[in-house]
Amino acid sequence: MMKKAIFSKLLLITALVWTLAGCAGKDIVFEAPAGAEEVVVSMKASNFAFDPTVIKAHQGSVLLIEVENVAGIAHNLTIKSPEEKILTSVSLPAGQTVTVQVILEESGTYAYTCDRPMHTTLGMSGRIEVAPHP
Repeated sequence: MMKKAIFSKLLLITALVWTLAGCAGKDIVFEAPAGAEEVVVSMKASNFAFDPTVIKAHQGSVLLIEVENVAGIAHNLTIKSPEEKILTSVSLPAGQTVTVQVILEESGTYAYTCDRPMHTTLGMSGRIEVAPHP
């Protein structure tokens, strides 16, 4: 009987993870205006999602990301360079807005995540796609 209960719980958890992963497949894109040197991006952090999930900008731009945590729990925003070096990692207290500055010195893909346990796995990630300077 104990094995059946454990199996049922594992099956339920697996179904939940697959369901959440399926919901995470749609990108929400923010595109910075061409030629803009400083770009303000409004972002929302909710339960296991960032909005937008993709930010498109150009090399040399400065992003001011205003992150509003609309969730009832704390998150964080960790941004890595194309070489996977952490550029910044800031706490996002529940119900608050934090502004993060990112200087896009090189072209490539900058990943961002909430690195709290299981948050990235459940879909709390995105990327900044940086095109070469026009």
